[in-house]
Amino acid sequence: MERGEDRWLLVLDDPVMGLAPWIAFGLLPYVTTFMTSTLIATALAGAIVGIAFLRGERPRALELSDVALFAALIVVGLVGTDGVDGWFEDHADLVSNAGLTLLALVSLLVSRPFTTPYTRARFPGLDRPLQRRLDVVATSAWGLGLGVATVVTVYGEYVLYDPDNLWTGWVFQAAPLVLAYNATLWFDRRAIALAQGHADEEPSAWGLVRNVAIWVAPVAVLALALHDLPVWLGWGLVVLGVAATWLAWQLGRRRQEVRRHPRLLRHPRAARVAGR
Repeated sequence: MERGEDRWLLVLDDPVMGLAPWIAFGLLPYVTTFMTSTLIATALAGAIVGIAFLRGERPRALELSDVALFAALIVVGLVGTDGVDGWFEDHADLVSNAGLTLLALVSLLVSRPFTTPYTRARFPGLDRPLQRRLDVVATSAWGLGLGVATVVTVYGEYVLYDPDNLWTGWVFQAAPLVLAYNATLWFDRRAIALAQGHADEEPSAWGLVRNVAIWVAPVAVLALALHDLPVWLGWGLVVLGVAATWLAWQLGRRRQEVRRHPRLLRHPRAARVAGR
């Protein structure tokens, strides 16, 4: 299969794949046991490595380390006491978020951003200064997102004393990661389009807003179903999420139309404003 025909390229060659087992490990203990969540995370890490081999590639160091570390955690679960297993069930998300935040920060400090192998795979032959810029921005975005998730986790577990809280245990941990994922994809496309002189292919910021806003309504519905929001606030967020998604989609379409047909807006200043 030619790489240009690989429909899974944007997902399989994104850093989120190396982080996915840890994210799963951090969230699964809320619905299952430490051992079960560790086995699932190990299976996910092994599947990612297996897919790399099937694609004729060498697995990245992050993905191989995932397999090794989760295998070690399985041993901990097998030989550990009930107290150890219980601690991991209550704090697995803190271990995951804090560990990944440290990984991102250390990789930046030693000038080896952990996103580098993924950027090379997505954009082979990319100019080195541009690739360096993409890696620094992406690793910083993931580090910031994971850092926010870590702070939220600490607040839920050590201030609220409620590790099973929907908001601090799930929503506000996942939100910065969703934002980091979408922001890095958007920035990559924008930076490459500008570097190649294809300003007309630069992605709209409205597309980023749409991809983030689309999650507001489902989260509000979930909170309503679990009775974790007042009814008026829950339905207000549903309406807000749908309206924001629709508005961002429409503004993004309008921007594309203006670019394709600049005469739609004859005044240069109006065209610039609509193109933002």
